[in-house]
Amino acid sequence: MNKKILFGMLLLGSSSLVIAQNRLIRTDLQTEYVKPATNPVINKAVGEAIFHENFDSTVTINAGVATKLNGFTWTIDATNSSPDPIPNTPNYGWVIDSDANGHGWTGNVKRITSTSGNKYAMVNNGVPSPAPGTQWLGVVYTLTSDPIDIFSLSGGVPKVVLQFEQFGAKFYDRQEVQVSVDGTNWVSVYDNGGKGMLTSTGGSAYPNPDLVEADIENAISGDASAVRIRFRWTTDVPAQATNPNVWVTYGWRIDDVKIVKKSDNDLVKTYENWDVEAYKYSQIPLTQATQMDFSFNAGIKNQGMNALNGIKLDLSIAAPNGNESASSSAYSLNSGDRDTVVATYTPSDLGNYEVTPSLSLTEVDDNLSNNGPFTPVKFTVTDYLYAADAGSPFSQFPRNGLSMGGVPVAIKGIGTSYDIFADQDLTGITFRLYTGTTVGAQVSASILEINPNAGTIDDYWIYIDEVSAPFEVTATSQAQQFQTLVFDNPITLEAGKTYLAYLEVWAETVEFAAAGENDLGAQAWLNYSDGVGYKWGTFTSIPVIRLNFDPTLSVEKNTINTIQSRVYPNPTNNETTVSFNLKESANVSYTVTDLAGNIVATVDNGKTMAGKNEITIDASSFANGVYFIKLNADNNTVTHKLIVNK
Repeated sequence: MNKKILFGMLLLGSSSLVIAQNRLIRTDLQTEYVKPATNPVINKAVGEAIFHENFDSTVTINAGVATKLNGFTWTIDATNSSPDPIPNTPNYGWVIDSDANGHGWTGNVKRITSTSGNKYAMVNNGVPSPAPGTQWLGVVYTLTSDPIDIFSLSGGVPKVVLQFEQFGAKFYDRQEVQVSVDGTNWVSVYDNGGKGMLTSTGGSAYPNPDLVEADIENAISGDASAVRIRFRWTTDVPAQATNPNVWVTYGWRIDDVKIVKKSDNDLVKTYENWDVEAYKYSQIPLTQATQMDFSFNAGIKNQGMNALNGIKLDLSIAAPNGNESASSSAYSLNSGDRDTVVATYTPSDLGNYEVTPSLSLTEVDDNLSNNGPFTPVKFTVTDYLYAADAGSPFSQFPRNGLSMGGVPVAIKGIGTSYDIFADQDLTGITFRLYTGTTVGAQVSASILEINPNAGTIDDYWIYIDEVSAPFEVTATSQAQQFQTLVFDNPITLEAGKTYLAYLEVWAETVEFAAAGENDLGAQAWLNYSDGVGYKWGTFTSIPVIRLNFDPTLSVEKNTINTIQSRVYPNPTNNETTVSFNLKESANVSYTVTDLAGNIVATVDNGKTMAGKNEITIDASSFANGVYFIKLNADNNTVTHKLIVNK
């Protein structure tokens, strides 16, 4: 229904990384619509283990090799783009020991609580704080096993999976597992790209431990008699290799590496997600919700020996008026095949919902535990509010401190985008500021419409003329309260279109609240300056900016019909025209104010007839900048933003 333009990603990193509440602040501003990876992360062993490494009898005899006392060896290696040698300390590269060293957590929380306990493998790369950080740039750290004769160990039937336990978290690092049958050519069988980032605005560490399985049958089909396993760490943003922030790691911990035989019947959940046309909402007006299809998705793989049938994604729904259910159509998978099952649901009542997905199939699954678990999805169907943010607790939206190539990036405004499924009149925008906002700071609200002919991200949005009067912060407490900017007249949002609820910053320091993230697509937007002009970018942290359709917010029976009220040309370098309709004759006047609230022009147009009318404003004496035109008709008003650019 809606056009979603695909864009590339650009990382914006500050000169030093800020640490808050033991979590890193992510400063990546995307200029591309990015879909998440779908890596198989599952939760239980599938069968008999034919190989098991717990690192307990492994000792490091030099900086390059970790050797096992019984003769099995793990090789520790590092490549370095810098001419300077990597420091030979446990803070850099892979180590095998039982110490809880590394960055990110304190005390025993740093340890992986693996099944075997004692020693484990861990990779570090310095620490980002206190500034300046000590992370090394341009490195690739690897931990590689000796050859393993899986062919013999499996009795000549190498239908196996690789299993290991891990702990840590992801920032900008790439945590990857590879296998090779010749020690030269490597195949990636797993990475943590599908994990969410742990930052000051959200995310979490991995479960401790996080049990991972990767099907390596195809990767070792060439020769299973000398299979090597390699754990590889580097940055996941090589284009930003000179930015120290992308070389930060919380420490990736590995233990209990196993090669396990496959079961007969084994359905695996490889990933889960939900969306409404690539967007996520926490509060949805009933008018919109009844026209939506909530899509719940699960990646599935047949990791067993036999074909599987009747595979469904089932939804258990706790709804306001009782329990409900829904299911996908049935799928079949041959051994080794993958697919995605999709179940849809449309709410019909006001109130709170909780949807819990699960998988079912015709056969008896030998390994039910790796069919899940699924995270329940919660949302509320409301009278009037439309929200994408997750609600309390709130964090600070990282508007400040961004830079590009060392050049500070100025954020002019931020917004949250919404799809409209049924025509509805918008009366206001509800938002929340954050601690640090200056008394006297001003923001105004606008609605922007998606540009169906956009060729780049910078012309993605089209302004709708009407803008709210500025909101001025009059007390520090207002930074921690919900505020609503009301439009002088309702704005009809049309079904089938995408709109941006946008807040623009006019004066002093403004800090916005955020809550939750959406990695699916471009839903949080920033209008920023790179020193040349203003451009658009997206962010995964969602600002608290909500559409409000409450009809009581609007001035009823306004004399001015704002659906046909517009200002053109806009921007202007000389004159501009205000075109408007009157439902009945009225006394009309207007004032023009600058951002500081100073009146730069005022005209009394006197009694004006009903119907279409125009007023010409001479802006030739106005300085370049932004102005507000407030049109009055018998004490009813409409406000437009005017940009003067000579």
